[in-house]
Amino acid sequence: MAWVDSTDLRAPEEEAAVGLGPVAQAVSARKFDEVVLLSNFSKAPVEAYARWISGLSSCHVRVERCNLSGPTEFGEIYTAAVGVVQETLRRHGPAVDLTFHLSPGTPAMAAVWIILAKTRFPSELIESSREHGVRTASVPFDISVDFLPDLLRRPDQELERLTVGLPPEEPEFEQIVRRGQAMKRVILRARRVTVRSVPVLIESETGTGKELLARAIHRAGPRRERPFVAVNCVAIPTDLVESELFGHEKGAFTGAAASRKGHFVRAAIWTPEPTLKAEDNRDALLPLGGTEEDRIVGRPLGEGIDLTGLLATVARHYLERALDEAAGNKTRAAKLVGLPSYQALTNWMKRYGVTA
Repeated sequence: MAWVDSTDLRAPEEEAAVGLGPVAQAVSARKFDEVVLLSNFSKAPVEAYARWISGLSSCHVRVERCNLSGPTEFGEIYTAAVGVVQETLRRHGPAVDLTFHLSPGTPAMAAVWIILAKTRFPSELIESSREHGVRTASVPFDISVDFLPDLLRRPDQELERLTVGLPPEEPEFEQIVRRGQAMKRVILRARRVTVRSVPVLIESETGTGKELLARAIHRAGPRRERPFVAVNCVAIPTDLVESELFGHEKGAFTGAAASRKGHFVRAAIWTPEPTLKAEDNRDALLPLGGTEEDRIVGRPLGEGIDLTGLLATVARHYLERALDEAAGNKTRAAKLVGLPSYQALTNWMKRYGVTA
């Protein structure tokens, strides 16, 4: 099998100038049962060339017309070559020995022959020239063994990522060294939550990198532009827990020279321990439900910060922003805020008084 090029078509009339041409040179030097010529040239000169080739050898010459938009269009060349090879195998049977000629045609055509010979259709590759005659082309590698595994590894990893519903790779996790399967699973779970605005609890032994993982989740998440506040809750003295977490008003206690925002207002809480060991600290965290007893030190919580109202405000903000970015399309807006359907979005809008 060979592509026909301009040198081949000139050979019958200009043999003294161009020689026999690559195809005729191969046909004269070796014995073939059939020669299949692939051509993107007009019909008349190629058929005349085929008749001339038939006079040089007893083999049957078959012309396959291939419509290409250009001689270097890899996709079209590959499709045409595969089609011709498959048709040849259908006519002669799968046990036929194939030979692909690399010399005639463009480099793109030669590259496709090499790919096919080393993958789908194992074949002999030959080349020819006026100086060296016809010889077997040496391509000393097996694409399927040496190259395809590396070429396919990245698509396989991308397919695995899409299968488990992961977001694209985030550079924020590169600082976390992981080799074992357990840590890889931790990173996979962490990457799943980066696209959501949800609380995350990280538990492990002291010194294993909980804060490093928390910071990576924060940097990769939708709140990356907001401050990350790390708080070691266990290290807070019992009598200052409420002040540290909820804030205090100026003059609320001795030494309170100015009002101070608590960590709850600034950001989320991070603790290096899986539980808060101080009993009083746990008691201080329990009344976060918005009851009348909840207080910022020196001021009832209801007078300044109503957590329930704060959450409602945040919900309205994101619902309105999602609707705005989705141009009023509830299905798209639901996806933006992580809701399963536009019906769920409608329910949330009713709950928080948001209109489309």
